[in-house]
Amino acid sequence: MKKSFFILSLMTETVLYPCYAWADIASGICGQTAADCSFVVNNSGLLTISGTGNHWPFGEQWRPKSYTSSITQVVIEEGVKTLLSNSFLDMSQLTGSLVIPTSMTTIGFNAFKGTRFTNITIPDSVSSIGTDAFYDVTPQELTISASKLQKYLEANGGFASNANITCTSGDCTSTLTQWDAVHGTHYASNVTITIPSASTTQQGSATGGGTGGADSGTNSGKRIYTVEEARQAVEAAGTDTVNVRIRYK
Repeated sequence: MKKSFFILSLMTETVLYPCYAWADIASGICGQTAADCSFVVNNSGLLTISGTGNHWPFGEQWRPKSYTSSITQVVIEEGVKTLLSNSFLDMSQLTGSLVIPTSMTTIGFNAFKGTRFTNITIPDSVSSIGTDAFYDVTPQELTISASKLQKYLEANGGFASNANITCTSGDCTSTLTQWDAVHGTHYASNVTITIPSASTTQQGSATGGGTGGADSGTNSGKRIYTVEEARQAVEAAGTDTVNVRIRYK
């Protein structure tokens, strides 16, 4: 009797699925130590700056480098205290939002000059803004307090274009009025101020060379004035002062 043997071959198939991850293309120590200031650039164009100290002039920088033009986003993490002059000078590919951390105290001259950030937040912790730090930047939205708005205006000579200011504290209306009284029209003619809370009011007025103020109360049924509209209202009224209302968010 013949015996037949059958060999069963089992075949297994391995399927490889792609795994995507943002790889780092550059990194460096931008402080006296890595703990003070370090940076990483990944292949999606994100530059992340971290640390608990100062940006140091003798540390490694992210510009000018072969990869500088690929940086399109910037995140400055809480802890970083200073940012050197010329840090992002003429990096016009930078767009979107820029949030300065509350640990930041000093922004050097020309730091963001020529960038194209459309939303900028500057906290009260910033005590020094260098000359032209935001020159030729065109933020559509600027979140800032009245005291820092004064420093912003002094450093940059006003606004490069129309802007909406979210005033976090203080009287931004008076700040613009006082600035205009000295410098004339050295800021964009269509600057609108927004107060985050409708329950918050600012007292102010528009002068012949100035900006829109606000009377007290709520904004229900009241006219919203931009800076240019406020100026026109003053001229039309033929007086030196006219009360107007700024926009509430």
